[in-house]
Amino acid sequence: MIKEHADNNQKIAKWQPDTSAAGAKLQMTKGKAELAKLQKLDGHAFETAYITAMVKDHTDALTALDSKLIPQAKTQPVLEHLQTTRHHVADHLSSAKALQADDKNAGAR
Repeated sequence: MIKEHADNNQKIAKWQPDTSAAGAKLQMTKGKAELAKLQKLDGHAFETAYITAMVKDHTDALTALDSKLIPQAKTQPVLEHLQTTRHHVADHLSSAKALQADDKNAGAR
């Protein structure tokens, strides 16, 4: 998952995304806040919070891809990249939900 995120960031660099745009700044602020919360936790509390954050963040990313980014893609290479990204995000979300379900099932035992 981490490798795919790093690869994705490297691929989009050629399009020089505007990191000063309001949406980008909001994402960075949210990410920093989430990281700050996670850094205060350890053990099972960290694992649970991390998985919950991954489910939420990947759900939000799919919503943005489906409702805004993919429909507004202006070139074929960007569209194809976003579609590939969507596939990876959906896979990551599925994995995070599976971990979340496993954790809930383990807690119910």
